[in-house]
Parts: sequence; C-alpha cells; structure tokens
Amino acid sequence: MSKKKLPTATPFQRFYERGLLILLMVLAISHCLISFVRHFFAPQNMIINSDVLMIWIRIEKWYALALILIAFIYLILSGTKFKPTWYRYQAWRKTVISIEGILLVCLFLYYIFCCYIQSRSYNNIFLAADYYLYDLALMVLCLFLLPLAVGAEKAKRYIDIILHIVMAVSTVYIVWALWNVMHLNFVTLPNGLQIGMTEEYRLDLGVNSNIGAAICFSMVLICLYMIATHRWPIKLIYSIVLVPHLFATYLTNSRGCFIALLFALPLFVFMLLWTSLHQRGLLLRILICGISAAITAVCVWLLRKGIFSLFESITHIAEQRGLDMTNLVREVGVEKGRVKIWRSSLGLMVSKSGIFFCGIPAPLIPNSICEKMTEIYGDGSAFAHAHNIILQTGLIEGVPGMLLFLAFLIKLLFPCIKTGIGTYQQKYPGAYILPIIILAILIENMFEPFIMYYLSINGCLFFLFSGYIVAIGKDRLA
Repeated sequence: MSKKKLPTATPFQRFYERGLLILLMVLAISHCLISFVRHFFAPQNMIINSDVLMIWIRIEKWYALALILIAFIYLILSGTKFKPTWYRYQAWRKTVISIEGILLVCLFLYYIFCCYIQSRSYNNIFLAADYYLYDLALMVLCLFLLPLAVGAEKAKRYIDIILHIVMAVSTVYIVWALWNVMHLNFVTLPNGLQIGMTEEYRLDLGVNSNIGAAICFSMVLICLYMIATHRWPIKLIYSIVLVPHLFATYLTNSRGCFIALLFALPLFVFMLLWTSLHQRGLLLRILICGISAAITAVCVWLLRKGIFSLFESITHIAEQRGLDMTNLVREVGVEKGRVKIWRSSLGLMVSKSGIFFCGIPAPLIPNSICEKMTEIYGDGSAFAHAHNIILQTGLIEGVPGMLLFLAFLIKLLFPCIKTGIGTYQQKYPGAYILPIIILAILIENMFEPFIMYYLSINGCLFFLFSGYIVAIGKDRLA
C-alpha cells in the first residue's frame, strides 16, 4: 500500500508564514537594540525617565500586539484559505513546542501570578513591573521562539542579521567611548553619567562599571560566535572588532566577567582546534588542544594587568591624576560583601511563607536585603538586587519560580551537550560555541543578575542562543 502524500502549502500560505517570521525578527532586533541603548540614554538607568525610549517601547508594544493579531488572523484563515494547515501544524508542533519553552512560559505566568499576590500589599506593583513583565514575555515568546519557528537550518541566517546590527551599534559606541577615555575627555551622556576613568581606576562607559562590563562581555561573546560559525572574511572582521570590546571589558575591572572570560576563551580555543584537527589522532588532538587552552588561560590572566599598564602608558593618567598604579587590578575572588548579600537573600526567601511562595515586590528588594543583613550581621546597606540570577529569581518569584528557572537550566543542559560534543558540527559548523556562550553568561550572572528582570542585552543573547540550541537539538540529523 502506497504512503499517503501530504498536501503541500499554497504559495500564499508560504508568503504569509515567511512574513510573520520576518516581522518577528524585526521585533527581536528592536528589543535587542533598546536593551542595549537604554543604559546610555535613560537617566538613573530607568526607561521611564527618557521620553525617547518611552516612545520607542510604546511603539514596540503596539507592534507586538499587531503581530499577535496578524498571527490570529492566520489561524482564522487556516480553516478556509490554507487547506494543509493541519499537517503544517503537526510539523510546527514537533519543532516549536519544547519542554524548555513550556518551562519558560510557566515561569512567565507564575511571575504574573506573583505580581497579582504582591499587588495586595503593594498597590503599584504592575506599574513597577511593567517593563520587566514585557521584557520577559518578549524574550520567551520572541527571542527564544524565533530560532525554533524558523527551524535550526535557517536560524543562523536570522540570528546573524540581529547580531550584525547590534554589533555595529556597539562597535561605534565602544570605539568612541575608548577614544574619549584615552584622550582624557569626560563626556556626559543623556543618562547623566560620564564616560571616563574613576578614582578606583575603572572604566565607566556612561553606566555602572558592572553594567558596562556585562555589555562589553556580551559583545565579546558575539564576536566568538561569529568567528566560530563563519568563513574567513567574517572571522577576520570580528577578530578585529573583538579587540576594543575585550579591552573595554578588562578596563571595567569586573571580576565576574573576568572569571567568565577565563572559562570561555580557553574552552573556545580548545573546541576551535579540536574541530580543525579532526584528521589527527585522538591523543594528539587532546594534547594540542589541552596545551593551547592552558596557554590561552594564562594569557587571559596576564592580559588583565597588562591592559591596565598599557592604558596607563598611553594616557599617563597616573601622573596627571596622581593615581597609585601598584594595586590597579582587584584580586579575583568572592567578596565578603557578596557572600553577605547571598546569605541574606537566602534567609529572606525562607523568612516568611508569603515570600517563600510568591517573592517580594522588586522595588522593596533593596531595603529588604538591608534589613536581613542587619538582622544577620548587625549592620547592612541597601542593594538593588541579590547579585545572583538564581537568588534574584527566588526573591522576585519565590522558591517555586526559582525552581522553574533551575528546571529550565537543567533541561537546557542536555541539548547543550548534544550541540557541543561535535555530533552536529558537519551540518552546523561552529555549533560548539553555543553552549560555551550559555555557560559563560550563566557564570557572569552568578555575580550580577542581568538575564531576567533587567531589560539587558545580556538576557537577549541568553534566550536567543538558548532557543537556537534547542532548535538544533530537535534536528535528528536524518
């Protein structure tokens, strides 16, 4: 008995679906850009204080609603114009729907539930959490979904367009900022902060040094992705672009980003050589890649202090501002202050049943941490967040929300392993860089919570690459 032939899609249906995906990509580009520029143009780092950004995000919201309406019209037309929709739905169900996506949707819905519970004691919680709710919804339903919706084979093309645009904007800004710093020009940005070196000899790119480090570090990861997945012309361009962003990342003196670099760069070199030496013997490959990774780790460590010394010799800031050059680079290690914050955040989560299950309103977190630190240590000060993405999730959404996020990370581990061990290298060259990027971002976010509840380019990259990894993992390589 012959196999029944499935009906093909109509030309109009293919056009409609392709248009939806392009509109989804435009929304992703817009959100990545606004997550990048908001730090440099929003006074006090708050979008509500910038008229331009408020107009931008309102337009983006209406655009997102229009996109949902267009998708809804597609479903209506499915019963009339699009005859083979059921078969295409079955194909989409197998590619788009994933356990990771379901966990993220549950995390978002639980966030809404927590906001509702918190609204009983904090009347303006939905107004305060408006942008965080919107940001999380967009990262889950747009950035994470986009690679799954277009399919693993086409995802690279869509992601490249997004990242090329973001990198172009970032490169112009970072090069301009470094030029001003090297010429001792202190430029005040619209957010009220300055570009320049602080008395602690840390680079401020017009934002908090930790935020600046996270932005530059995100751009470094994009460069590594482009170098791993493209041919020589693009490799060369992004190898050059990597230099100012790596330079700026070091000058922020962020130890969290430095530790993440100490992990990402040696592992990147190891996997780059491993895939290049596929004709060599196994032991020889391990030896060459291991030695190269070790040398890279040493270079990453030495480069930190070397960049500061080079910067000082170029600008002569030490002589002009009387700065002490003997202790430029802070020691790498876990601060006692951070340990206090982490312990206080854990204690805060289990202090009351309401906080345990539904968290506390984000605006109350700084003072709540301060009170808990005072209770435990006798004194304390207010901190904007828990300085750890897992603990921050627990404070905002309670322990159930934290467990949902941990379940997502654990489930994501399996497609990360499948993507990174080389099974997909022939079909998806350079795919090994994806789990390296995800783990590097997570390492950084063990010290600063930028993945969620923050409207950051760091979080945009995390969800975009997570979706790409899950899309590749769904490919059976038939």
